[in-house]
Amino acid sequence: MVAYSHTGQNHVDDFLGLLTARIEGYECRRVPKVPDELGESDIVIDMGGQYDGERRFDHHHDGSLPCSAVLLWRAWGGRNALYGMCLASRALQDLNDADTRVGIVGLPEA
Repeated sequence: MVAYSHTGQNHVDDFLGLLTARIEGYECRRVPKVPDELGESDIVIDMGGQYDGERRFDHHHDGSLPCSAVLLWRAWGGRNALYGMCLASRALQDLNDADTRVGIVGLPEA
């Protein structure tokens, strides 16, 4: 099980999305583009321009979607009570704003 996200500058939603995937046992890889072939259980976070609620969790193609971490927490809400608590947080709007307006460096390239 691999969780893919993009290389280069990243935001807090990338970091939290990959952290969430890691909690669930995924190996996390930052790559320049979505691999042509995904393994049966692989997921893509914050890249690729697709959201399906199951394996692809990108929001950049649709301005009405919340950030990628929130998309992942919504999909996996039944797996871990932590995700529900994150979704109920008053800081959720700050997370979405940080992704689209402020940006922080969260994960090193390596």
